[in-house]
Amino acid sequence: MNRSIAITATTYTPGFLLHEHYHDGATLSLIFRGGYTERVGHRRHECEPLAFVYKPPRIEHSNHIGRLGLGALFAEIWDLLRDEVLAARAAAGGPEV
Repeated sequence: MNRSIAITATTYTPGFLLHEHYHDGATLSLIFRGGYTERVGHRRHECEPLAFVYKPPRIEHSNHIGRLGLGALFAEIWDLLRDEVLAARAAAGGPEV
């Protein structure tokens, strides 16, 4: 399977709001300072230090950074073969997954 990964150290200031969005690849975050509240649909998750947070590709969510800000490692993992198949389906007018 052909995969690609990008790992980024990220920081956010206290109270920062990331409006609803999604990532094309699966994501894995490791929080090492501060925390945030994540909303996925009607569910709310409190993400604190030393938490691992995983989301499959294309899951719409929003993040509200807590009062201590956020320091985290963020990884996005793409399944390149899957993306190529989806692009070919879309070009042929077929369904997207």
